[in-house]
Amino acid sequence: MLSKLLKKTLKFSAVVVLTVYSVDFIVTKGLRKSNSIHYDNFSKIFSGSMNADLLINGSSKGYVQFSPKILDSLLRTNSYNISLDGNNFLTQNTLITKYLQYNTKPQTIVQVVSTNTLKGFTDEIFLYEKFLPYFEDAEIRNMLNSSDKNISQIVNYLPFTKYNGKPLALLEGVLSFFNVHLIKSPLYKGYREDDFNWTDENYAKFIELNTKLNDADEFKFDDELLDLFKEFIVMCNTQNINLILVYPPLYHLAINNGVQEYTNLAKKHNIRFMDFSHDPEISFNKNYFYDSQHMNKLGSEVFTVKLSKLILEGQHQFSN
Repeated sequence: MLSKLLKKTLKFSAVVVLTVYSVDFIVTKGLRKSNSIHYDNFSKIFSGSMNADLLINGSSKGYVQFSPKILDSLLRTNSYNISLDGNNFLTQNTLITKYLQYNTKPQTIVQVVSTNTLKGFTDEIFLYEKFLPYFEDAEIRNMLNSSDKNISQIVNYLPFTKYNGKPLALLEGVLSFFNVHLIKSPLYKGYREDDFNWTDENYAKFIELNTKLNDADEFKFDDELLDLFKEFIVMCNTQNINLILVYPPLYHLAINNGVQEYTNLAKKHNIRFMDFSHDPEISFNKNYFYDSQHMNKLGSEVFTVKLSKLILEGQHQFSN
């Protein structure tokens, strides 16, 4: 009797384990070839099919403000925007590392910098599920473990649990595995056009909040991220990659923390830092923005044209 019960238990357990691992395999393989907005860039990077001459790397300030279409046209290059919305340099650096591992080396990297690029080392990674299909990669795994806000520690021991609580990722992975792609990414080479304006209501809220901010408050980068950033600069110099730091335009009333720090880094390592944070031609025109930190489609296009011309001219713009 006990022997029969044990056999049934073992058979049931085997079926459960096989099912769980099969689902994990299908979802992971599916997401790795997904062309939806969250996974398309990753699919191209890890499959080695991106191979750009110029990369734009950054947070949302890169994601919605640097147009590859304009860069390609004016610089006669093949550019790609791999910026990660809502993420600091920890994830940006990891993605660049993976890009270089699987793709040909770019001639130029435009690294978008701002107040928060080197802050928030232990913060939750926004939309970290983008990285889950590549959890077996040690560098990806270490990055996700940088904060207990990202994944449960049990995932390190039971990787098939990584999609727990992510029903949309599970569904998309299964569909994509069987080559069913319901929603193709609307991005153009990683760039998202935000074609809307700053509403009067939101502008009034910004003005109200801005009057309460104190620009004299101490500003400091995270030491861990600053060290990582310095290593990134050295890596680019060692590999003869033309690295350009770009601080994109903010609305002129927004505080542009970090400008002096980036200036010092650029001078020390003999790289270009192009500071547009309070650009006189862009930052004072409210019609170019949809909030104090981000330009809309019109502003982004005006800015990318200006950036392209300055890159062509090879100008070192350490401050406005």
